[in-house]
Amino acid sequence: MAIPDYQTSMLPFLQCLADGREHALAEIRESLATHFSLADEELEELLPSGNQTVFENRIGWARTYLSTTRFGCPKWARPKPRQHYEGGVGSREARHTPRPRD
Repeated sequence: MAIPDYQTSMLPFLQCLADGREHALAEIRESLATHFSLADEELEELLPSGNQTVFENRIGWARTYLSTTRFGCPKWARPKPRQHYEGGVGSREARHTPRPRD
């Protein structure tokens, strides 16, 4: 099998995290290499720069993109959902309400 692109790696990456425990990236890479049945030659294939393997690079990008979503983002750092208050002024009404002048 060819080395998967980072998009293809995202779901199996999340499945590795489904148990709720912390995992080292090396552990996830090993699990994904097994999941995709990659040969040793594929795992050793280097980027043109020669500084990193293609597989490590793809898994790194999958982690990067997942970390910018709700799935990889700590709860405290997630954007807050819009609040709706009963009887309160919503954003639409607030835009159309003239501001008092000083």
